[in-house]
Amino acid sequence: MTASIIAPFGRWPSPMTGLDVAAVDATVEWIDFVGHRECWVENLPIDDGRDALMAFDGDHITELLPGRHVRSRIIEYGVRPWAPVGADGVVFSDVADGRVHRPFPDGEVRPLTPVAEGVRYGDFTIWRESEV
Repeated sequence: MTASIIAPFGRWPSPMTGLDVAAVDATVEWIDFVGHRECWVENLPIDDGRDALMAFDGDHITELLPGRHVRSRIIEYGVRPWAPVGADGVVFSDVADGRVHRPFPDGEVRPLTPVAEGVRYGDFTIWRESEV
């Protein structure tokens, strides 16, 4: 039998940390489809709250843009920061620079908008694929 420990409220030893608790409370937003994959933005508390674009292909969940913070700061609360393009592409706003980017099949992620102080992008609508 183990002895009881009396400690002030909130000061008892615990094997769980705040990070352990936060890690299971990821927020899922902006769900859509890219080809046959279901995609969404997931907040990753374990990665300093970075918002990652995730995909589920029916078997596996993967991060589509590793290391990128897929978020828009429009109205500071954020708006939809990504949109599907064509059968297998996306455009997204990267909170690091506020620009709109698009990953290409060669693996390169290219900015589509210029650097502009105070300009923010989000809630995308793709009018014609050929323009993106």
